[in-house]
Amino acid sequence: MAIFQLNPTRIIQIYIVQGLTFLFFLFIVYKSLKKSRKRPLIYFSLFFISIDIGLLFNFIYAPLRDPSLVLILNFLTNYFIALSAIFLTVFCIIIYKHHQFGTLKQFTLILIYAILLFLMVLIPNSVEISDKTNWHPCWSIYLFLYVIMLLTIMGLIPTLYYSIKIIQTFNDEILKKRWIFFIIGVCEYYILTYAVFLSNTLDILIFRRSIAIITLILAISGAIACYYGVIKKF
Repeated sequence: MAIFQLNPTRIIQIYIVQGLTFLFFLFIVYKSLKKSRKRPLIYFSLFFISIDIGLLFNFIYAPLRDPSLVLILNFLTNYFIALSAIFLTVFCIIIYKHHQFGTLKQFTLILIYAILLFLMVLIPNSVEISDKTNWHPCWSIYLFLYVIMLLTIMGLIPTLYYSIKIIQTFNDEILKKRWIFFIIGVCEYYILTYAVFLSNTLDILIFRRSIAIITLILAISGAIACYYGVIKKF
């Protein structure tokens, strides 16, 4: 298994910026589950756990230089980060529909999304990671469009739709104001996710570095906004 010494810039980007994000998300999960083990909060926590699993695979493959192994671990990184979106969708639907959205429907929706997301592996020449790309993942436009389509149709749109429906059911002004923070946090998550995947597709060094700089800010501020908006309800 070939291993390459990472340069200081990538060490900062991956193990410091993403490392701090990883630890902060674990903290959010701990605080959420300590507050309540109700099913909505379990899905809320799974959102952060899924991202952390993706980041963990990223930590593992970043210094490796075995092309086949790197591609597999990169796929798992992308898969679990993108998979996180469905847990926010299910979380919002449960809150709005209550008993009308039972366990079977929840698992079915997650399974459909998980399978559709996994199918990105069938896109030919979808990712290149090699000396030629300086061991950065470079996406094909087809992979980018497929993943963004899934994220938008099954993640962003239903999450925002049900979030707006939920806020209309609140009589308490404090809950309404707090839920707005949740919506802001969701928007920050999608802005960051789209930007990261776009940077992989464009493969422009200055854009990659710019995204790396704002990752910590958007990831942590978005997590705080989501947590602040949600936790009062439970």
